[in-house]
Amino acid sequence: MDTAFATGHAAGVAAALTADRGDAETAAVREELRRQTRDYLNPHHARVNATLHRGGHPS
Repeated sequence: MDTAFATGHAAGVAAALTADRGDAETAAVREELRRQTRDYLNPHHARVNATLHRGGHPS
């Protein structure tokens, strides 16, 4: 499951970059994946995301 998730995430990032820029260079895909992972793993973002998921407002 983890491999499928990672592959799908990378494919989605590549598709978005292609739609936005007309191409998806490997380095750009890696950079965006790192940015999204860094944001996702940040404890503040995790708390905000959990709050929003429950329908609340982040503080």
